[in-house]
Amino acid sequence: MEKLVSLVRDEWLLLSVDDKGEAEAEILGLIQGMKKLHQEDLLTTGRLWVFERLRRVWPLASWAGVWDFASLLIIPPDKKGRISLSLPQDLLGLMTERFGRRTSWSWLRGLWGSCGSLYLPSSGYYCTFRLYQYSGIASRVEELLSQIKAKPAERKIRGWVEISIRSQVAITALLKQMKLTRSSLLLQERARMRAFRDMANKVVNCDAFNIQKSLRAAEEQSIIAQQLVESKAFHTLSRPLQELVMARLQNPSATLEELGRALSKPVTKSTVEYRWKKLKLLAEITTASKT
Repeated sequence: MEKLVSLVRDEWLLLSVDDKGEAEAEILGLIQGMKKLHQEDLLTTGRLWVFERLRRVWPLASWAGVWDFASLLIIPPDKKGRISLSLPQDLLGLMTERFGRRTSWSWLRGLWGSCGSLYLPSSGYYCTFRLYQYSGIASRVEELLSQIKAKPAERKIRGWVEISIRSQVAITALLKQMKLTRSSLLLQERARMRAFRDMANKVVNCDAFNIQKSLRAAEEQSIIAQQLVESKAFHTLSRPLQELVMARLQNPSATLEELGRALSKPVTKSTVEYRWKKLKLLAEITTASKT
């Protein structure tokens, strides 16, 4: 599943955006998903692809002519440590003033790129948004997710808020709304493959259980048959019961259905079960009389 996670990230990074409003909404989402440092206007993230995505969409924004993206980057002199983004307060004010509390899937796509994660363990599906800053963002994320009936769960941990969804259908719809079409289709394909695999495993496990159950029953019946043959009770049995006892001894691993077909006058599985109940009761009586 790691290939799928990488594909989602690559498709997100290379996604083409032509509309200015869509680009600006995504940029705001990218910035609001980053972590603030002690300085009020300094933002950072350990995800280098966030800066690459900002570099790609920044020229489409209306403020690109005033604030050049490269001039806002702060790269450590020794090239060790995290890259930071120095965001002027007037630029941040312009962004928030322009968009206010409006939500869009473009904005959520940017937010997901900077603080969202997709996990695909051996069972289940797990998508999260880990929000570090800006009050009110969690409710805006949940508002969008509710539109695709995602039923998000929220929890607060050590100063940040985590919003998660665990439905494959909801995660697929989220990727589609964020215009990550290839990733959405691939996740659907993987989900079908996983469903087929799980069904096959259930069938195999069920068959294995039935085989074990049949073998245990056959072993128990073989013991009963041997006890009856070695006792005087065998000669008191009717001919059909005697034939069933000998058929079991001759076919120690056969199923009840196979035993029924092996008799001189074939009978059904239910008839064989009924006759074995009588034989088992007789064996118990015989054993009790000896003690």
